[in-house]
Amino acid sequence: MAELCTLAKQAATTDLPILIQGETGTGKELLARTIHFNSNRTESPLLVQNCDGMPDELLHS
Repeated sequence: MAELCTLAKQAATTDLPILIQGETGTGKELLARTIHFNSNRTESPLLVQNCDGMPDELLHS
């Protein structure tokens, strides 16, 4: 958990898009909201996208 918190802090300092992967119910959206809240873009809208129902071709594009 400490390693995850360290990675989240690092992710919050970048302007790059972040892909969070994991099984259902593991708190991916909560982690995304935490990273967004602690970033420089906290005043901007957060786009959360569930990629599970998207075809692979669309994700790769």
